[in-house]
Amino acid sequence: MSLKQIETELNARFTDYNKSSSRNIIFWYDKDAQYSDEIDSINLSHAKLQKLTKTNSLATKYLIEHEDTESNFLVYAPFDKPSINEDHLMDMYLYSRHFVTDRESAICEDCKISTVFLPFLKKFPQFWTDINEKRFKELISVADLTNLTEKNLGLIMLASVVKTETADFNQMVKILITSDFVDGKQKLYNNLVKSGLEELFWQYCLEEYGYNKDVKAFDKLIASLFITHCKSQIDEDFAASYKSYILSKMPNVVLLVSGIMNDVNSAQMYSLLARKVEDGFKIGDLISKLNIDNLTDCFTFEVIDYKISEYLINKIINESDGLNHQYMGVLISRIKKTHFENYKLIYRTIDRASHLLNAIKTFEVELPGAYTIDDMVNKYTESWCSIDRYYRQFYFALDNSSDHDKLDFVLEKLRVIVENAYTNKYLSSLYLIWRSKMLTVSDYKEIPGRKQWQFYEKVARLSVRNERTVVIISDAFRYECGRQLASELKKLAGYKVENDYMISTLPSYTQLGMAALLPNKNFKIDSKTYVTLDGKSTAGADARNAILTLPENQPNGLCVRFDAVYKKPRDTVRQLFAGKNLIYIFHDKVDTTGDDMNTENQVFDACQEAIDDITKLISQLTNACSIGKYIITADHGFIYKRDKIQESDKLSTGHIHTVDIKKRRFVLTKNKTIIDDTLRYSMSYLGESMADTEVIVPSGVDIFKAQGGQNFVHGGATLQEIIIPLVSVETSRGKHQTQEVNIDLASVFRTISNLNTYIDFIQKEPVTDTLRPRTIRVWFEDESGTKVSNENIIVADRTNTNPDGRKYQEKFIFASRKYSPKDKYFMRITDNETGIEISHYEYVIDIPFADDFGFGF
Repeated sequence: MSLKQIETELNARFTDYNKSSSRNIIFWYDKDAQYSDEIDSINLSHAKLQKLTKTNSLATKYLIEHEDTESNFLVYAPFDKPSINEDHLMDMYLYSRHFVTDRESAICEDCKISTVFLPFLKKFPQFWTDINEKRFKELISVADLTNLTEKNLGLIMLASVVKTETADFNQMVKILITSDFVDGKQKLYNNLVKSGLEELFWQYCLEEYGYNKDVKAFDKLIASLFITHCKSQIDEDFAASYKSYILSKMPNVVLLVSGIMNDVNSAQMYSLLARKVEDGFKIGDLISKLNIDNLTDCFTFEVIDYKISEYLINKIINESDGLNHQYMGVLISRIKKTHFENYKLIYRTIDRASHLLNAIKTFEVELPGAYTIDDMVNKYTESWCSIDRYYRQFYFALDNSSDHDKLDFVLEKLRVIVENAYTNKYLSSLYLIWRSKMLTVSDYKEIPGRKQWQFYEKVARLSVRNERTVVIISDAFRYECGRQLASELKKLAGYKVENDYMISTLPSYTQLGMAALLPNKNFKIDSKTYVTLDGKSTAGADARNAILTLPENQPNGLCVRFDAVYKKPRDTVRQLFAGKNLIYIFHDKVDTTGDDMNTENQVFDACQEAIDDITKLISQLTNACSIGKYIITADHGFIYKRDKIQESDKLSTGHIHTVDIKKRRFVLTKNKTIIDDTLRYSMSYLGESMADTEVIVPSGVDIFKAQGGQNFVHGGATLQEIIIPLVSVETSRGKHQTQEVNIDLASVFRTISNLNTYIDFIQKEPVTDTLRPRTIRVWFEDESGTKVSNENIIVADRTNTNPDGRKYQEKFIFASRKYSPKDKYFMRITDNETGIEISHYEYVIDIPFADDFGFGF
């Protein structure tokens, strides 16, 4: 500092100090006597100058404490401060203020840092820029100065440059490798170098992770971190070429890498980094030499997901069977925990294929015992429909997974097995028996179950007597989709859900099914298959509204399209619904997609979208209009198979009279037309107006030779086409908080004695209609809030009524550091969605020699 700067600074201090005290004394020890020749020329406006010599300390003391007790003094000494035993002015020094001219000393003074640390701070002259100093002072102001060490100071200096909120080295490394390294610019690391902290950073990498500071390369550091993390999850020796990358402080590495992996803000960067390491260091070569059973708990690299998924797919292919309980557990675990999103879908594809094959095995055992048509309908609605759901979900997952070129070959082989099993073992067998049962039915209305054409009289009209009701009719929303919708709605607190079914009209197509859900009598079908009721058109929402609101029906009713209300402003919907007590909402996502030859293979995507649409619409209307009752149903179902029907499998209708109506899945005729391999019923079940018409449908899943798509069809009498959902939902209006299952510890022991520790948790209640699943995060931390273990994620979604089936075992790896049984440590359990702490438990950690325990490196 120049003499002028010193003069300005001292005068400013005396002015500021005088505001809080009537008298001020400032000591200035100029160790190198740098200003001894100029001190007399300094102009102090609010203080006197007293120069110390080696012999006038007592005279100075007498002057200030006895002769002049009112003036401010600057006590200047052109030498270093004497030791305590030799300093006659120590008592004065302790109650006075101090001034230094070097930056490091000034910072010690300002921040009340012991001068013991001055030599350490002076090792880094490049660090002390205005920006770094400001950040340093902010961080040191909240530090524990009573336990300050050189390492703490070094961490604060690093944090000042890396710009973390705390002096947490893991957090600094996380930022450096997830943002600084990934973008290739390494701006923060370059700032560390400019600030003279490069050696300090690599020294701490050695101390914290066991990384050799002589190899200052970020790619090798990251590779070492990820390979070490991988090794922590695999109980098998690595090839010699990879052992040099395994770091000695494995628990600390696990804590760092798991923190990056499980943090939603860095998860995407984790995936990118893992792929960089995987490609650059040929991790595939390492993984290929390891036993598959040792990989199932390792989530570090994507290539592990590739190897496990390939193994499981080949297991299904080679055995033509679903997976056993052990491997199904592996699938569930990896679906929940893998951080490579595409593999979640691939695992889901495998999972659905396995469930389908296992369900078909059960179906083949049960089918011969379905003696009556009632038995078959009951079996289908209770369990067999799940095969159709697994088939749909299999293709949904397969079609939406991407970037799996290496798996394309085995996935196609898996698809062929699923397709053959579904078509030949399930559909063909099902309809061979179903045909025989249908042949015993002389009148279509004899099929057991509620009837779609009685919906208004026996369901809607009765419901609206008790409560305002919304009926959501989703075109081609088949029974298994409704069953999934009901299952998902049951997970949401505030909803009472009942799942039932109806038998649709035959033929099972849109115009007839939609008309049948209205107040109806005197059906007529014209040559284009349009339907009238008492001569009134039923085509479109407006025409149906005119019928519903007739004085003898529901004059306070309303029919609207889905897009007229979905996501519309609250006031718009309220105004639309004002005074209406029965509201029909028509949703058309599945049928629109399936009936188009260009999009029919996307119909399973449309099914999931329909489930999501209806769920969101119910929530919207409940909140906006306080609707308390919903009924969800459909006009008809559908059959879909991915492989196209061969020309040889199409049925010929032979000679049909010109006035007859022919579609892919049905023929309407007033003549006694005979067609082989078909079922034939009078339409009189709809009333006398249809008694002169008969419907002819294929006895199985074949189609008539006609124009149109071949994968998505409906109109016939298969279970998938004629059984439609009838989902009833009652809402607790105004209740938006959800209830979730509770998680607790399964053990009473609260002592950790090993760096690798397994802890059991229990889901206290099964998931039910009133209790939804919950995802939690669990970790350990010390009293200061510093994490000392990896973080585990538990998805509590089990429905087992037996408590033993709701236990979860999680592995915790503790940081390699000194632990004292006298200190307090806490397990923190937080809700993953809200971040709110659910519970915490105090633990004792008693691990001798924790710096080296258990790894032998």
